[in-house]
Amino acid sequence: MTLEPQVYDRLQREDIGGFSSWVYPDATAGQVRALSDFHQWVVGLDDQMDRRTTLDTNLSACTMLESLGTVELAPFDDIFTRMRALDMTDRCAEQFLKAMHLYGASSRQEVKACEGQTGFASLPDYVANRRASAAMPVYFALVTWISRIDLPDEIYQHPLVRLLENACSDYAMLYNDAGSFIKEYLAGRSEGTFVRLLSEQHGLSVQDTLYEIADMAAAAADDLEAASDQIEDCDLPAHQREQVHRYADGLRKYTGGVNRWSNHTCRYLIGQPLTTMPPTSDKGDIHHLRDHAG
Repeated sequence: MTLEPQVYDRLQREDIGGFSSWVYPDATAGQVRALSDFHQWVVGLDDQMDRRTTLDTNLSACTMLESLGTVELAPFDDIFTRMRALDMTDRCAEQFLKAMHLYGASSRQEVKACEGQTGFASLPDYVANRRASAAMPVYFALVTWISRIDLPDEIYQHPLVRLLENACSDYAMLYNDAGSFIKEYLAGRSEGTFVRLLSEQHGLSVQDTLYEIADMAAAAADDLEAASDQIEDCDLPAHQREQVHRYADGLRKYTGGVNRWSNHTCRYLIGQPLTTMPPTSDKGDIHHLRDHAG
């Protein structure tokens, strides 16, 4: 996919490239340039999967993600080659490609849900799918690259590491879904979104739904901090605990960057605020949707 000039200009205004410096503050200058180019490309592709075009175009974007590394694709291949030259290890490169394939596959499910072709059996199922379709496994792979993490695959299945990743993923998903809902609603693209699903299944107004999502996001951030505090007392050997500490630090910085960038970008501005967001309460995830997402 080659970005049209007007699309590229819009992504520049939205500071998509700048997202990289917010969420990966420890990246070198060369890494930031590669990451900025990657995010410009992948967000342009993500917009194609966001009901801005025909269903066939949406699904073709999913197919493109699922085929990365197996077919020639000049923009991605150039960026990926630069990443590899900037100390991305073979293990990290493999994780990155697998995550991109997962991103495409889970986005396909979400596109079909938004089109009314399929749906999610429950809200926890939606959360579980968003942990993949929100591109979070891609970001996790990039965090391991920036933070120079080299852990065996089985460590990523450790309950504590899973908790760290899920908390980071849930925060980013909830913050994004709440922040983008009004824009999606005005564009006629709110069907199948978490805000709509939560509102309909629990009989909440949109405003009360946004309040509840804000509480869930705050709970996810608290979980990330709490899980980070447990690392030193977990059953992993010292040299692996040190790397998990660095990984958790990268995830916390990513979470903070999502917050700052989302409040900075014009991507979700619609001219005037249509909802109000009070200070978050201490209610947390009162329906335990995140706990049941697996």
